[in-house]
Amino acid sequence: MKVNDLKGIYIAHRRIQNDSAIENTFPAFSLAVSKKVPIELDLHILKDGNIVVFHDSNLKRLFGIDREISSYCYEELKELTFPNTGLHIPLFQEVLDLVGGKVLLIIEIKQTKIMSFSNYCQKIVSILKDYPYDFVVKSFDIRILHWFLKHTSYITGLLIANRKGSFYDFLMHRKWIISCLNPDFLSVDYHIVSNSVIQYFRKQKPILVWTIRDSDILNDIKEEADSYLIEKFYF
Repeated sequence: MKVNDLKGIYIAHRRIQNDSAIENTFPAFSLAVSKKVPIELDLHILKDGNIVVFHDSNLKRLFGIDREISSYCYEELKELTFPNTGLHIPLFQEVLDLVGGKVLLIIEIKQTKIMSFSNYCQKIVSILKDYPYDFVVKSFDIRILHWFLKHTSYITGLLIANRKGSFYDFLMHRKWIISCLNPDFLSVDYHIVSNSVIQYFRKQKPILVWTIRDSDILNDIKEEADSYLIEKFYF
């Protein structure tokens, strides 16, 4: 695929809204595939080196367990199931096998605290090298971003959040920083998509916005972005 293929698409943010389709699980991904909707998902690495698909760094929100996901090995983690289901946290490879190129994947790479970022990136590439279908990667971590831009030909994006008053916010609103990083696309919190720096880069590269939770928000920002990560798809 080409980077401009990221324009004009609506993306399922971790899932398609459905009471039985928990985010980042097989039913959620299967539903998106059946509706031919591109999928955004999140990667974490476990202490045994396995890569899993899960958003949070901690299990508390979805499992009620106050423990970092990176402290688990997969044999232990797969014994846990989401409340009132038989669903476990899937391996990245399992999700790739399920999707099988039927829809575009937007892969967010979370930070790692348990190994060097370069080894982490290499582990992800070792899985993706056998996936000959369309995907892009993105990260908040500029080290991960830079590694993928330097060592792969993958379309790679920089995530930018709305963190007002922080040093991160200062950096991400400087054109020279983003120019030096030179990501292929930006994935931006919709609250800041109208920022002049973001709109400046929109002339050069696609802008994806997250997370759109209702049609009013979508209508308000639609002309300021190119593609949209949507929380609720109803069919």
